[in-house]
Amino acid sequence: MFVSGSLHSISGQISEASARMHQHNQPQSSPEAKNAAQEQRSQATEVDNAARNALLKPRYEELLRTKRDLIGQLNEAEAKSSAEQTRLERSAADCAQTLAELRAILARLESCRIPELSDSDFHPALNEALRTFENGRIELIRATALPSEHTAGTAVQTAAKMDLADIPAGTLFKKGFAFFLPLILTILFSAFFLALSFIIAWKVAL
Repeated sequence: MFVSGSLHSISGQISEASARMHQHNQPQSSPEAKNAAQEQRSQATEVDNAARNALLKPRYEELLRTKRDLIGQLNEAEAKSSAEQTRLERSAADCAQTLAELRAILARLESCRIPELSDSDFHPALNEALRTFENGRIELIRATALPSEHTAGTAVQTAAKMDLADIPAGTLFKKGFAFFLPLILTILFSAFFLALSFIIAWKVAL
């Protein structure tokens, strides 16, 4: 038993010595090694970011172009819609004014007294009714026809001014000369024949 116990003690010491030697032979990580590992990881991350940016750059540029184009189209559409809204509001105001005038004319004509043949004041009442309805006819024409005619006349005048502004001075001179040439020739021939008539009459008188 003593021998067995001694062998067991020696075996334990050998195991402990072997474990200490194994721990001693393992390399210990130094601060330089840790810094190098961190630098490698940082470089790898930068490479990954650069590759990702290169891959996503076309999509980013496409996003910027889409934003610019879409905002431009929206601004243009907003300006057109605003102008159209202003035109419609002005047209609605004109229509409301015309409608009010028509209703006033209608109410005045409906309330106009039409005399009976047996009325004692038939003649003056008839004249008054005729005058009222004639005024209503004139007001109706003024309320419905004059705005459109005025608008059309304004448009024609504006177009004529733009056309004249676009024509060169030389072309205007040629057109004016061609327009007044018959009148000038007529005046010259008339003066010539008039002078010839005076000469002939003077010679005959002699």
